[in-house]
Amino acid sequence: MQEYVIGKKELLRWCRIPVEELADHPERKCDILIREKKEELYRFIGDRMADELAEHNQKGELTKWILPSGHLDQYRYFAKRVNEERIDCSRLHIFHMDDWLDWQFRPMDARNSFVSARGIMESGFYALIEDELSIPEENRHWPDMKDLDAIDNLIREMGGIDTVQGGVGCRGMVAFDEPLRSRYYKVTLEEYEHSRTRPAVINEDTIVAYAQREFGGCYEAVPPMGITIGMESILTARKGIFLVTTGAWKQTVVRVALFGEATTEFPVTVLANRIPEFLLCCDTGTADHVISRGSDAGYLAY
Repeated sequence: MQEYVIGKKELLRWCRIPVEELADHPERKCDILIREKKEELYRFIGDRMADELAEHNQKGELTKWILPSGHLDQYRYFAKRVNEERIDCSRLHIFHMDDWLDWQFRPMDARNSFVSARGIMESGFYALIEDELSIPEENRHWPDMKDLDAIDNLIREMGGIDTVQGGVGCRGMVAFDEPLRSRYYKVTLEEYEHSRTRPAVINEDTIVAYAQREFGGCYEAVPPMGITIGMESILTARKGIFLVTTGAWKQTVVRVALFGEATTEFPVTVLANRIPEFLLCCDTGTADHVISRGSDAGYLAY
C-alpha cells in the first residue's frame, strides 16, 4: 500500500492559512496554543505539570511522564511550584525520551552537560527540586543500550504514559525518531507506530540544526548517534504537549502537525493524529507563516 506523502499543493494551502485562524480551523487534527511571548508558554507548561502531579497525588495515583532534555525553561516553573507548595514527587516516574551517543554508539560523559542528556537533566531539572521532595533515583528511567527493551517493557507494565512532552524538528522529528531516508529500505506506517527503543544515526540536517542553535554552527560539537524511545511507548500517552518556539525554522512543520494525516514523512503527525489530547504550544512568530502573508515562493506559487 502506498504510504501517505504530503503534496506540494496541500502544503502550500496549509502555509497560506493566517495565524489567527489556526486555533479554530475546522480541519485541524490537534489543538494549538499561541502566545506572543515564549515565557508565557514555559509558565503554562510548568503549571500544567505541577497541577497534574498534585491531582494524581491527591488521588493516590502514580504520575508517569516522558520528558525531553531539549527544553528546560518550563522545568523552572514546575520546580518553583513543587518547592513552594510542597508537592511530593516520590510517586512521579520520569521516562527520558532520548540521549546522545558517540560515533561508536557509546554514552556521552554525563559530566559534560553540553552533549549528555543525563547531565542536562541533572542540572536543569532534578537539581531544581528540594531534596525532601525530589524524584527518587529509581524513578528516573533512561533508554539503555545494554537492555533496549527495558524501558518499553516497564511502560507497558505500568499501564502507559500520562503525558508526553517534547519538541518538534523541522522535518517533524520527535525524540530521535527521525524518518528513514534510505532508497533501499522502507518502514510502513504500521511498523513505525510499533517502533521500540533503539539506537539511531542522526540525520545530517539535524546535526546542522543543533549546531546552529546550540553551538554557534560548530557541527563537530554535535554527537552523530543517539538512542531513542520508540513510537510504541510514546503513543501510550493519554496527553501530549509539544513546545515549538524556534521561529521561521519551524513555521512549516507547525502547519504539517496541525493539518497532516499520519505519515512517516513527518513523525509528529503520528502523535497529532493518535494521542487523544495533543497540544502544540507556539509563540506567534513560530505559528505565523511568511507564505500566509502573500509571500508564495518559486515553484510553490501555483
